[in-house]
Amino acid sequence: MHHILTQKVIPVVLFFAVVSMLLSFSVTASAKSSTVLTQQEVEKIVDNKIAAQQKEDSWIKKYNVKPILKTFVQYSLDLDTSAHQRRTTTQWDNAFDLTRFYFGFDADLTKHIMVEVKADINAKAAAGAQDSDFDIFLKTGFLEFGNFESAPGLKFVVGQADLPWIGYVEGVWGYRMQGQILTDYERYLASTDVGVGVKYEFPEKWGDLHFSFVNGTGFNTGPENDNYKDFHLRATVKPLANKNFFVSALGVVGFTGSSSNDHERFAGLIGYKDKEHGTIAGEVLYAIDPAANLAARHPSLAALTGNAKGLGFSGFGELKFFWWEDPWDRFSIIGRVDFLDPDGSTDNNYHYHGISGLAYTLNDHFKFLIDHDWSSYQAGAGQRGNNTLFFQMEAKL
Repeated sequence: MHHILTQKVIPVVLFFAVVSMLLSFSVTASAKSSTVLTQQEVEKIVDNKIAAQQKEDSWIKKYNVKPILKTFVQYSLDLDTSAHQRRTTTQWDNAFDLTRFYFGFDADLTKHIMVEVKADINAKAAAGAQDSDFDIFLKTGFLEFGNFESAPGLKFVVGQADLPWIGYVEGVWGYRMQGQILTDYERYLASTDVGVGVKYEFPEKWGDLHFSFVNGTGFNTGPENDNYKDFHLRATVKPLANKNFFVSALGVVGFTGSSSNDHERFAGLIGYKDKEHGTIAGEVLYAIDPAANLAARHPSLAALTGNAKGLGFSGFGELKFFWWEDPWDRFSIIGRVDFLDPDGSTDNNYHYHGISGLAYTLNDHFKFLIDHDWSSYQAGAGQRGNNTLFFQMEAKL
């Protein structure tokens, strides 16, 4: 009997054991197949990722998108008790400052349309502002239409864009990180404004024209609230074959709500700029304004009625150490002297502003400057000068 049971039971047990093992193997294989990818699946995922990256790259290349990033950082040391640009000082006052931080992009939307958007961050100058207080505002935001086959040098601009003078002169000077040029430093012109513009570059780069029709209030100001606008026109001629010598002239007629002819600007610039050797240039400014509009920054004009007629000069230059080998030829000496008389009929109120320093250009992205910045006012001007040592850096993409 025992022998018969053994013969019948053992095969049944073995059968169920084998079936159980097969089922277990099937479940395990199924679980593994759900977590382990085949080579074909892996290759497909990799191909999809590559295609997505290429699509992103092709979008950037298609529209020629380029980032804009530039910053100015400085350390200042006041050498006496003069007034600094933004504060009354005591001797040896010193500060680290982030004076500018530009960021944005430009791109070619089509063959004929370019867009630029650039924001600006700078330290607040208002009374009571702390070191950590900054303003952020739109510096430029515009569309530019150009690249026309029938007029290759012609461009039209709509939006908040560079005005004809300040950006142009800053390009000649080359050291915006140190501070503003004459017309900006003395608050006679803004660098950007909202409106429309026309640019034209002469054939063979013999010069250019730049016209702007704008609100007249400049950037980072309140909305336009009057009936009048400003007209700016700059003409530049480069008569020599090497294009290093240039002569430029600017005319500005501005209007506000108080009269039909509130302010006028006439400026000229003549100079020579050589990429290898350096720059030498001279700027002149003649400005007409209602005296009441200038009294806040020129106290000597508070009692003046009618128009103030200001006269200013600026001479600046850079001498590169071109006679030395790299890296010493990256050094250069810079210098600038400004003069401004805010009104020729008011005595004893003109002032000077000077800059001298040693610069080092590491590459296209970094530039360093050690400089002495000073200003001196006549007794009747009602202002105090400054006497400051700066250590400054420009970094950009």
